[in-house]
Amino acid sequence: MIRITVAGFGRRQSVPLAPPTTRSPVPARAPLSLPRRGVEVTDDERSTVLTAADGGALRLHRVLDPTAPDTRPATAAGHVSGAWEAADGTRARAVFVTVHVDGPARG
Repeated sequence: MIRITVAGFGRRQSVPLAPPTTRSPVPARAPLSLPRRGVEVTDDERSTVLTAADGGALRLHRVLDPTAPDTRPATAAGHVSGAWEAADGTRARAVFVTVHVDGPARG
């Protein structure tokens, strides 16, 4: 378990988090490099995408859609997913980040 402590405004709050348990590495044959220049950043209603000049892209999912534990995004070369406990006590899991080597896929 990971515990994050947030301090500020005269109070401290400690929040336990379950570590991300699902990941898929980007294949060695398709490296993704994000140079200091030549990175395009785009936003849509659900995510932020960083696209490198070589066509590789990193999508940060801001809207988290609950998925099954073993769900791997079909169009992604790699991803990070994790679980959390909602305020009502239910557990949810979603994909946080996806890596695409042939340009940013939607979703």
